[in-house]
Amino acid sequence: MKKDLFLFACTLLFAGWCSAQDLAIHKTQGVGKLSIDATGQPACSSSRYGDSIWNNLAGTGWFTSWANYVFLDWGKLSDQGNGLPDEVIDGFRFAYGTDDPGTASVSYALHFYDSYTGWCDRSVVAEGLFVFSGLPGTCGLPVASWMWVVTVDLDGSGYEFLLNEEIGIGHQCTMPQPTPYFTGPGLTLPPNCGGNGATGTDDAFEILYPNGAWQGCYWFGGYPGSPYASFRAELFGGRDPAVNLSYGGMGLQGNDAALYCTGSWTAGDTARFLLRKNGLAEAGSIVASTCIYRPPLYFPIYDITLGSKMPFLAVLPMTPDTVGDFDVYNLAVTSNMTSLTIYMQGAITDMFSGGPVAPIDLSNGIF
Repeated sequence: MKKDLFLFACTLLFAGWCSAQDLAIHKTQGVGKLSIDATGQPACSSSRYGDSIWNNLAGTGWFTSWANYVFLDWGKLSDQGNGLPDEVIDGFRFAYGTDDPGTASVSYALHFYDSYTGWCDRSVVAEGLFVFSGLPGTCGLPVASWMWVVTVDLDGSGYEFLLNEEIGIGHQCTMPQPTPYFTGPGLTLPPNCGGNGATGTDDAFEILYPNGAWQGCYWFGGYPGSPYASFRAELFGGRDPAVNLSYGGMGLQGNDAALYCTGSWTAGDTARFLLRKNGLAEAGSIVASTCIYRPPLYFPIYDITLGSKMPFLAVLPMTPDTVGDFDVYNLAVTSNMTSLTIYMQGAITDMFSGGPVAPIDLSNGIF
């Protein structure tokens, strides 16, 4: 019976996947570039985002459209060598095609997910959501359709987010209906092709209803006979830890959380901390000390290892991110702070707010 159910499920998946061959695609005649910040405002051309750490931007001139539905692509983000499981994303690119003649008529959203392997996987973790309006159409130019490559600079904006290895990127044209125009994500090429890196993408994607419910797996008939079913995007990162700070204490016994920092540990600047929660609901804090345990102190009753020495110099309560599975804290750096060597460690527990101690988790250190 179990075998029969498995075969039935596979048949449904295959049927849904094949049915997408009829999804319409369109060809653009022109290409433009646009740089904006996290709120959609024009950004200067000398952006501050880090290196390209995932490049799926190879262009083909093709795009597809289905207004207000989420086209969910997936791939793999390789480790960038910071010794921690996540990467701090401080910029990204995406591309959309449109035949809308307006100069500021396109609305578009980008959804970023973790723990997504595609093929009707439902274990996604939301990490970032960016909604833009007033993006350009064809601007009245004498062409049928236009491709825009949009660069979004997040560095220093407070909108940086975290991504792990298995990532999902959802493209959503949020146009009011009905409309006679087509707008949607630009199609790219396979991994290691046309400038793409080892992105880990497949010749397939998912479509989600506007309410987030899954509709099914799709392709365009199979590459290379048809366009490759993946969407143009690029991720930037590698600007962590913050200037004048270092990561340390990775892999301490029992510690599964991860603490990251961007910005600059310089008097008058701001350091932004991000603490990976791993699905825990307890409060996130940063514990700081001018002393470091050597060796770090392990507490077997809680299966955690404390690197900073008590009593703490400070306990800084963090704020949950509005979308992602991490807490954030922005610290204005003073000259008093820069004159000390301060060891900071992330703590996920309600004990500092008067709640129970367990469950509890700690992170690596930053100093």
